[in-house]
Amino acid sequence: MRAWLPLLAALAASPLAAHVVSISTGDAQIDGPGLHYELRMPLYEVPDPSKGLDLLARVEFRSGDTRPQRIAQDCRVIDAENALLCTATYRFPAPPDLLTARSSLPAATVPNHVHILRATRAGKFEQVVLDLSFPEAELRFRPLTAAEIVMRQSGGAAWRTLSSPWQWMFLLGIALAAATWSEAAILWLAFTLGESAAALLFGAKSLQLAPRFLEMAAALTIAYLAVEILFLPRSRARWVIIAVLGAFHGLGLAQFQIAAEYAPHTVLAGAALAAALILAGLYALMRRLHQPRAVSWVLLVGGLTWFAWRLLA
Repeated sequence: MRAWLPLLAALAASPLAAHVVSISTGDAQIDGPGLHYELRMPLYEVPDPSKGLDLLARVEFRSGDTRPQRIAQDCRVIDAENALLCTATYRFPAPPDLLTARSSLPAATVPNHVHILRATRAGKFEQVVLDLSFPEAELRFRPLTAAEIVMRQSGGAAWRTLSSPWQWMFLLGIALAAATWSEAAILWLAFTLGESAAALLFGAKSLQLAPRFLEMAAALTIAYLAVEILFLPRSRARWVIIAVLGAFHGLGLAQFQIAAEYAPHTVLAGAALAAALILAGLYALMRRLHQPRAVSWVLLVGGLTWFAWRLLA
């Protein structure tokens, strides 16, 4: 058990370096050889707005091996939107046939940061999502096939789950609460149903929630589940509690779906599959450790620390 304590402590502390919702948007307009790009990022993602040009440089464009010349750039804070707006104008030697976009924003913000890029050219529109797992994408300005849509959208949702420390911590709590593989499956189903219900409800209404609220809510779900495991180890209604707590995690999933303009069913499927894989691995690990109380205390301290950090930040 002692060998695993540093790893568990690192997992409990990892949310301090991540956000439940970490999203920026970009708009690229291509007109002949010219490209005008706008980057919008919430101020809570920007430690120092004066370094906005450094963030702007982390979104790059090219056509084949040809990179455009940047002929103008600017950054300013939009108080009404509580956001940083950066703009840049580029020029290629010739109109690009195929445009490739690349984002390294996760290295400058948080690892689970997502950049949603929307581009238009000659009346045609395309959108791509760039993150740590898929930092680069080609803009072909053609309709995607059904398979491409499913893979892109479900893959984006799956990566959001896989890269989210709060999801790992909550699923670790579920792994601790389950006595058997079948119970783990039931608790996963309860979590998925709660998460999906909230994501569908808030996604349909396009309700935007403050990232700070989402992070504090997620922290409390982890702490509450740890208390359940520590003081009610034989609870028979835990699946109900997990479904309710899962709904709070669904709020963050809804914000991702709204911002990316993805179909709800592909987002929910990708998130559910990723959660199942994480839970299976964590449950197998917890069966070997046989230390549910010690790990639960780590989760409790981690959840409360995370809550206090976001409350006071």
